[in-house]
Amino acid sequence: MKFPSPIAICPSNGFIMYKEDFSAKELLEIDQYISSDSYQKLYADKHASYYLFYQLSQNVHMDENVSDWWLILNATWEAEGCGDAKKYNKYASEVIEKATLSLNTMETDNKDYFALKLLIPNLYRRMGNFEVAQEWLNKINENNLPNNLQKKNYIKLSIKLLTKAIEEKNSEKVAVRKPKGKAP
Repeated sequence: MKFPSPIAICPSNGFIMYKEDFSAKELLEIDQYISSDSYQKLYADKHASYYLFYQLSQNVHMDENVSDWWLILNATWEAEGCGDAKKYNKYASEVIEKATLSLNTMETDNKDYFALKLLIPNLYRRMGNFEVAQEWLNKINENNLPNNLQKKNYIKLSIKLLTKAIEEKNSEKVAVRKPKGKAP
């Protein structure tokens, strides 16, 4: 099964069905944006559905509260599933930018804080930029995690697996699971 499932898109104009019901006002605003040359170019270039949704969210008022970095991260997974390394790298760079901006406004006890602290070096690693990935990873110290994460073994395991992948200059997917027969 592909993950994430692509968002349904109208094949004739690129309308993104990100929810079931739209008000008349929403439809008008969305129609104006998706009819624009800039959106039609994105659609014609066959960008990932989540990237199109992200672009829509930047140009149309939406009540939905979805993080920019999360939408674009989903687009990286779509691009990877399609084997499109160029789009993957473009999207990953944008995720890093948005995630870095988000980190600058978050407290360490925010549920997304350490996810982003691990996501950023992982995306650099996946793009083959191991030096910058290591620089970001060096900022995370598993011995100084906040109290709410001290007992979260998956954080420590993620750090260890990411450290190993960077050392090995491995830009492939790395499953976050304990190796069989070994302690984390």
